[in-house]
Amino acid sequence: MTDTTLRPSGVSQAVETTADVRTPRMPLDKRVLDIVGALIGLILLAPAFAVIALLIAIDSPGGVLYRQRRLGLNGTPFEMFKYRTMYSGNDPKVHREYVCQLIMQGNTGLQNSSGAYKLEGDSRITRVGAVLRRFSIDEFPQLLNVLAGDMSLVGPRPPLEYEAELYTPHQRRRLAAVPGVRRATPVNYLAGLMDDPARPTNPVPITIKAVADPPSYGGLTAWPEGGAAIPALLGERLAASLRLSVGDRVAVRLPPEPGSWIVPTITLANTGTFRLAFAEFDSSWVVVPLAAAAAALPGTGAAGIEIEIADPLAVAKIRAALEKAHPQLLYTDWREMNRSLFAVLRWQTLSLFVVLSLVVAVASFQVASALVVLAIDKRRSAGMLQALGATPAAIRRVLVLAGLLLGGSAVVAGVVVGCAASWLMTLLRVVRFPEGLARVYMVDSIPFRPEPLDLLAVLAVCLVLVLLASLGPAWRTSREDPVASLRAV
Repeated sequence: MTDTTLRPSGVSQAVETTADVRTPRMPLDKRVLDIVGALIGLILLAPAFAVIALLIAIDSPGGVLYRQRRLGLNGTPFEMFKYRTMYSGNDPKVHREYVCQLIMQGNTGLQNSSGAYKLEGDSRITRVGAVLRRFSIDEFPQLLNVLAGDMSLVGPRPPLEYEAELYTPHQRRRLAAVPGVRRATPVNYLAGLMDDPARPTNPVPITIKAVADPPSYGGLTAWPEGGAAIPALLGERLAASLRLSVGDRVAVRLPPEPGSWIVPTITLANTGTFRLAFAEFDSSWVVVPLAAAAAALPGTGAAGIEIEIADPLAVAKIRAALEKAHPQLLYTDWREMNRSLFAVLRWQTLSLFVVLSLVVAVASFQVASALVVLAIDKRRSAGMLQALGATPAAIRRVLVLAGLLLGGSAVVAGVVVGCAASWLMTLLRVVRFPEGLARVYMVDSIPFRPEPLDLLAVLAVCLVLVLLASLGPAWRTSREDPVASLRAV
């Protein structure tokens, strides 16, 4: 769970501000990621593109691709590509009327049978188009827009021009969305005690997270409606410890109001579980709808806005963009919330760096000794080459190249084996923490994720060590007298 929480002086100020925000252009690292991701997607999906294009051409007359004018960042117009899913020459009036009704009157009663805000039973859609729309395959050509810089792999849906004409100043803010932000939703946090059915006298302390929209890690697209109990998503460990299944109900007691002896009690219905691999969240957190919590507990509202970002490591850049766009808000991110933990981890990282450096030093001595033995073993061969007319420089080049091939192949093999072992250990969760340590480190298992820059640094350092270890023996061997080398046993 990656988020940045905004804590405004007034919630309405955070939600209803109508400032015309102009964000800077897309960051360079995100643009590079978009280009690489789009190229990989286009290459991998090339065979599927050909098959889909053939099916569209056979199903109905007209072009394969459909171009539509959309609005991108800061309202910049561009031509968006999609697979054609409708008959050519259709009238867009039906969709325009639906969109106008959706924006002007709200979304009440406009959902289709699948819960999405789309027209149902549209006669303009072809048979192949219906299948493409159902699985969102018609949007694959938008990788071309990503490659061109009109869209991003992570970002809001670009609206039509007649949609944007009906936007309120608040809605127009989505056209200036900060790159890398997945969503923003009002949030509040409450403390409570959850009843344990097996031990009624020992309630479990929990943290209730009340959000307007279901979290992305919960597997829900919308909160269930109806019922006397409040729908809730429980941490996997919490549900397992209380032996709660989907559909079970459980009571939660909340702190009383100041000056009151009445303990508020709410009933939660287990709608599902989530696992974040963070011990604190999985063993003590419960996520509920903010609207249901406010209805059950009068006076409970949004305490802030939680912003979910695509890349947790890009929190500094995204926070800077948000602070520039909305300087009136107070921001808190995951780094500040866990400052003491990261301080301890930095010392542990430094200790591991020292230990691993000693291991690398020992390995480099072994490589150097192996190359020395190689040079001594090839001493007579070097003497024969010199007798045949080879220069000392040629001898040095041959021995250095042999050392690089020997040591370099070992380095590459070690990197490949290490990456495979890291992937396997992460997949099988080999390094796990017991319950006590999991609460200290906040994670129940340690993932092993080699970073590309780290791998390149390791390769570079190891190859430099191999080169340096090869130069010494090669230099000595090339300077020896050929007669003495030939007499050597």
